[in-house]
Amino acid sequence: MQTQRIDINTVTSGAYQSLIQLDKYVTETNLPKSLCHLIKVRASLILVHTVTQ
Repeated sequence: MQTQRIDINTVTSGAYQSLIQLDKYVTETNLPKSLCHLIKVRASLILVHTVTQ
């Protein structure tokens, strides 16, 4: 069974742009790569949760 995908650009383009800005900011910091990855994963999960509510 295949689930229908959400087009994030049409549903919450502002939230998606915020995620892109966060990604740019985190990659410019001196944080360890593992921590940067965790921050990106958590932000992505929060975004998905807000879209599916």
